[in-house]
Amino acid sequence: MAADNSWGAIPSVILVQILSYLSLCDKLNVTSTCRRWRGCLFHPLMWQKAFFGYPNSEGSVCAAKFLAQKCGHFVSQAIVKFDSSNPKIVKETLELFRSLACNRRLQQITLKPSSCYIEWPHERGTSLDRFLDTFEDIAKNARSLHHISFGCMQEFTDHFDTLLPVLATHQADSLESLHISSIKEDPEDYELFELPLSTFENFYRLRVLSMDYDHLTNNLLLSFIDSRKAKLEKLNIHVHGIDPNQERITNRTWRRLRQHSPHLRVSLNLMHSPEGCSRMLDILQSAMPVSTFRQLFCSGLNDMALSFIMRHYRKTLESVYIIEGMTDRQPNPILPQADGEHPFVMMAWCCKNLRHLTLIGYRMYEYDLRAIACVRPELETFAIPECCITYYQDDPDAPDGNAELTSQTWIEVYEGLRRHWEPIPDSKLHPAVFDEHVDAESAYLPMLLQDQEWTAKCS
Repeated sequence: MAADNSWGAIPSVILVQILSYLSLCDKLNVTSTCRRWRGCLFHPLMWQKAFFGYPNSEGSVCAAKFLAQKCGHFVSQAIVKFDSSNPKIVKETLELFRSLACNRRLQQITLKPSSCYIEWPHERGTSLDRFLDTFEDIAKNARSLHHISFGCMQEFTDHFDTLLPVLATHQADSLESLHISSIKEDPEDYELFELPLSTFENFYRLRVLSMDYDHLTNNLLLSFIDSRKAKLEKLNIHVHGIDPNQERITNRTWRRLRQHSPHLRVSLNLMHSPEGCSRMLDILQSAMPVSTFRQLFCSGLNDMALSFIMRHYRKTLESVYIIEGMTDRQPNPILPQADGEHPFVMMAWCCKNLRHLTLIGYRMYEYDLRAIACVRPELETFAIPECCITYYQDDPDAPDGNAELTSQTWIEVYEGLRRHWEPIPDSKLHPAVFDEHVDAESAYLPMLLQDQEWTAKCS
């Protein structure tokens, strides 16, 4: 090669390698230098991972559309965030899926809708059937899919009786992470469909799974106990209603599964499920390795279930998130245990690995806050709303009514946690906490979608 000190003479392969280390903003600035450098911007090696955002903004839609046209046919990891309540955005998202359906290099696809319900355009070719057909094409054409998340959308997961066999036929040797759990539009009235559970026997590399409790069976879990298969690492379970004929997962099944997959952790999520709350002891088993427990707008607490959790999940429980609506802005009471102790103080004391505790909508006395901070200083998250904190009425030094924390209480919580702490301001709470008519889905959807992000394999 002739000597040339010009930057424009750098071989493309070297230029692409250099650009791969830069941030997106720096890439755009650098490639604006000349046409040749700009041509390297959309080299496949530069776009292993792409975020396609379709919010309610004309400029953002155009940017996402441009990115889809340039990268949709070769990107390896696609994260699609879109406003599912906007028919126009839904149409653009379908166009992206059509590009991805021709992408042989696609390995991961993650959907992040604004809602679990889709407003379909009144146009030919943009129906649910077209979406499902496109996803079948993605499953058939991609050489090696490792991760799929359907974003908790019930309309998609209700058709997994047809999608799952397609995945089992074309991606059984590659799929590691599959998320087909849903959020029900009406948790008390929804149709159950037959999921072809036998197809799970074909997935040899599956290690992360999200699904609804409706479809969980002993045989399904036992199918993962196979020396030829990957060990299951994470299981996210969504509980809505519970069918009277629902099969109960036995303690023996959980024990055998844990023996085969010792690193397994279970995230148990109850959503608008008073029935699930009342029948929680039918779900929980002592050998079930629960690491995350969430109860979202379930109209009450199950005291016996809380006692069971603190007794049996001392080593596994890491995160507890409970949110409940309030009437007239009055927090719901928490009944003490039979021994008179506060259940969440005892949970913080018993569960040595507890790192995240969020209680919204339930009354917490200020001395219980101090106790939790004292017995579990390792808490990384300790979220209690201002409006839920009250003073013990028999304390002669307590202010009248629901007063703010005294400076002494603040100091003691701060000293217990060894870090700055303050309660959640009322203005930061989701409106559904105060108004039962507000759709509560957006209060917890981001949290559940985070569960469905790609995670690297445990070492």
